[in-house]
Amino acid sequence: MKKKTENSNYVTRIKGIAETFNKAMSYLLLKDPKSFSIFFQSEDEIPNVYRLSDMMKDNYEVWTDSKIRYISSIIFLLNAINKDEAIAIYKTFFIKRDADWWKDKYSKSGYYRLRDKALESFFTIVDNKSF
Repeated sequence: MKKKTENSNYVTRIKGIAETFNKAMSYLLLKDPKSFSIFFQSEDEIPNVYRLSDMMKDNYEVWTDSKIRYISSIIFLLNAINKDEAIAIYKTFFIKRDADWWKDKYSKSGYYRLRDKALESFFTIVDNKSF
């Protein structure tokens, strides 16, 4: 089990990542709403890496934009971890409109265990700890 200070460090870091992601996504949605709304299909609980690939095939030249590369990196990271963990991170930190999304599925302690495990999985990849 990770120390409480490491978990709070993960929370601080993911909040910064989510804020940057949301600013970049807002910019891109204003710039080209049709192209970038593909990330947010109603049936997807997290942005889908396959939709990202489809968009890349059609608009390869846009991938030189650092905002798009940042967004795609986060989407790939979310798709690289367990789906329930990715949903916990995405719904908790990236889309804040429904803060109680987890209450129908998890107890409070179950949610925090999942969230902490999700953050550990995410930052294991980010910090290259798995190699």
